[in-house]
Amino acid sequence: EKELLSERKKLLKVISTRQKHNDCSQMKDFESMKKQFEGKVMELESKEKQCEGRVEELESKLKHYEGRVKELESREKELEG
Repeated sequence: EKELLSERKKLLKVISTRQKHNDCSQMKDFESMKKQFEGKVMELESKEKQCEGRVEELESKLKHYEGRVKELESREKELEG
């Protein structure tokens, strides 16, 4: 009976050790995934800022071209009139 109790304790210790190792491994996997996710978020935020900058640039060019069109239309009317 003592031998069985001793074996039982050993098995419980092994199970406990494996469980701790597994928990630790899962935590490391989680941390790794979290870092990857945070990196992806930062990358997407950077791309979003680039897109916003490009939109502002294109809107500025559009206003410039609209102004040029009005200018040319005005000149055309002067020439026709």
